Amino acid sequence: MLRNYLLTLKRNIKSNPFIYLLNISGLAIGVAAFLFISLYSFYEYSYDEYHENADRVYRINHVIKQEGQDAYVGAATFGAAGSTLVEELEQVEASTRLSQAYNGGIAAVDNNPIEHENIFYAESSVFEIFSFPLLHGDRKTVLDNLHTVVLSEEVAKQHFGTTDCVGKRVDFTTINGTNSFEVTGVFEASQPSHLKPTAFLSFSSLVQAWGPETTWNWRYFDFNTYIRVKSKTDIEELDKQFVGIIDKYKGEKRGSKAVDFDLIALTDIHLESDVNQEISVNGDAKTVNLLLLIGSFILIIAWVNYVNLYTARANDRSKEVGIRKALGSSKSNLIIQFYLEAGVTNLLAIVAGFFLFQLIKVLAFGYLGLILPAVSSMPFELIGSLFLIWIVSVIFSGTYPALFISNFRTITSLKGKTPSDSGVSLRKALVVFQFMASGFMIGGTIVVFSQFQFMQNQPTGVDVSNTVVLKVPDFTGNGQLYTQKQRVLHSEIAKINGVREVASSSDVPGEQVGWRGGSWRITSPSDRKIMYKMTVDANYLKFLKANFLAGRNFYGENDTLSVVINEESLHLYGYENPEEAINQRVGFAGMDTMKIVGVISNFYQESLREEFKPTVYLRVNDEIQYMSVRVDNKDTKSFLETTESKFKEIFPGIPFSFSFMDSLLEARHQREKMFHTLFNIFATLAIFLAFLGLLGLAFYTTAKRRREAGIRKVLGSSAGSIVHLVFKDFAKLVILGNLFAIPILWKLGTNWLEQFTFHVDFSWTIPIATIVLSLTFSFAFTFFHLMKLGRTNPVEVLKDE
Repeated sequence: MLRNYLLTLKRNIKSNPFIYLLNISGLAIGVAAFLFISLYSFYEYSYDEYHENADRVYRINHVIKQEGQDAYVGAATFGAAGSTLVEELEQVEASTRLSQAYNGGIAAVDNNPIEHENIFYAESSVFEIFSFPLLHGDRKTVLDNLHTVVLSEEVAKQHFGTTDCVGKRVDFTTINGTNSFEVTGVFEASQPSHLKPTAFLSFSSLVQAWGPETTWNWRYFDFNTYIRVKSKTDIEELDKQFVGIIDKYKGEKRGSKAVDFDLIALTDIHLESDVNQEISVNGDAKTVNLLLLIGSFILIIAWVNYVNLYTARANDRSKEVGIRKALGSSKSNLIIQFYLEAGVTNLLAIVAGFFLFQLIKVLAFGYLGLILPAVSSMPFELIGSLFLIWIVSVIFSGTYPALFISNFRTITSLKGKTPSDSGVSLRKALVVFQFMASGFMIGGTIVVFSQFQFMQNQPTGVDVSNTVVLKVPDFTGNGQLYTQKQRVLHSEIAKINGVREVASSSDVPGEQVGWRGGSWRITSPSDRKIMYKMTVDANYLKFLKANFLAGRNFYGENDTLSVVINEESLHLYGYENPEEAINQRVGFAGMDTMKIVGVISNFYQESLREEFKPTVYLRVNDEIQYMSVRVDNKDTKSFLETTESKFKEIFPGIPFSFSFMDSLLEARHQREKMFHTLFNIFATLAIFLAFLGLLGLAFYTTAKRRREAGIRKVLGSSAGSIVHLVFKDFAKLVILGNLFAIPILWKLGTNWLEQFTFHVDFSWTIPIATIVLSLTFSFAFTFFHLMKLGRTNPVEVLKDE
């Protein structure tokens, strides 16, 4: 019996290779796309899940509430917050603190310096909260002692060629100076995590550098703090208890009226958190979910194509069904036959889809830089996923054809006729669904493309052209010495041929301003606002060609009691216009009273996701980390070679590092660029599959209507009128599907756009363009078969009548 089923399938494939090729290729593309998006989504959602007790670990977000200003939310809080919660609340059983080394650091073994990012000062409890596998060392005590370090596996191999390096020493240079650290452990950091540490330095080393009053206080919010709660803890109830603790320790500073804690689950940080002071750039749950929706659409469209083509071929299969029933085949035998065909077709498609997925994965890794779980690391999950896709595919694509065609009556089938009304109705419904999905994809592509182009072409508000940014971190441990060296480098670079301007600053466009704190008007000292503070030299704002709305720039390097503010700060201080703010005095925590001497227009310091931040520019030497150099395009290579030589003379032992300012700004939109590329790729696949199904339907529709076309030609119809008549039926379904898609497109498109502070509007032109493009694609895909039908020779069609 099985042999007969397989022989029948083989004959059908030979007699209709085009249709089976359409089905298998469409299903293969659907499987490959769905598999790729599913694994990508699995990877994104798996961040930090590998940590033991990850479901009980939370980060303390710091919330500052100021009247007249949106609450400031940051990923770092007071140094004493975590340990205090452990002492005060029985639900909190452990805590740990991290402090990221600003601008990374340099590790050197045998005078071989290598620069590293993501260096953290950490307590030993970091290995109690996080389950980074320790390859060497005792996780309970590994960071207990002063000047000890735990290296990542990668860094250990870079410096020692092996992970077996416990007891050896590494010289670490950070903004806190240079110290010799003993390696007490090596950890593995290969699993996806919002923490991407290269090294953990003992927290006691930071205490020594900053002093205990800085690291154990309720004043500075500089420490990423995590707590682990007991099982079955009610987080909402726990959150309510923070008010009392904050009032107890911060009561003299307005307590819970000014400060709050907000817990975010460890496993939610990567996709759900986008606050100030994030340790790394996180992902976005909306983006991942939208891609999952696209992947599902692609697979469903492929299944719909299968069902449509099978029901369209019902007449062709009717005589086969009639003969089989006349020879004794039961309905159940026919159902098995059609399920077997669906099973074999989908199996071939899944095999082809898997190999196509492997190709897509290689291209994605090389071209997009996407990271997906290695297939070898999850064989059971992958096999299970493929098997589940196969089962669902067989059920979805095989059930209706099996029940519909096997239900034909014997006599009717032998006459070559079918009860086709239900098949036609289903086919139309499925085609409407296809064009609802493809219409959503076309419109979504327009929305995403429009927003991405808007972000790419939006003027930054400052001049970042032809600008090389040199990283000049203060790794000397001596502020006066650093300032002296930095000025020497500034002077030497200014002399290089092709250099037009040089400026220094603590931050540059493309980076979040790292220094923030309270500020107030002298006339109302109790009304404090959170301001972002940048330290700059006297030339920085002129270098960027910032637009001054009122006042002046800094007079010179000694103009240290003056500040320039941006528009956002102007409004936050409560001034109605720029002129009103000039010569007004403002205060900053821990600093002298300053005089506002200038007001500049807002410009894009970060991405278009973020609002303009209230920023104050200070002319002080502290925190200077970057040197921006505007050069002639033709001299860039020569400039870099000469600059590197001079840099190494002035800052020996510090690696030379540079970037381009426009690239830094573009990098802030890397997440959007990635989504734009992925959306376009998979939306194109979905649209292609939908119209591929339409191509198959056009093939059968035109074949069935050849006799009608012949008769119409005899009666005087032109080829154009026949093409119009047939395409009109397709066009109705396309328009109907798009009308269903437009409300979904408007809801999801608007929701996606609202995550950007600056974005395009969802205009009425998008639905119109979607329908026009859908009709255009429909006509293009069916053009060949429609014209073939329109050119039908009546003699060939009607000669046997």
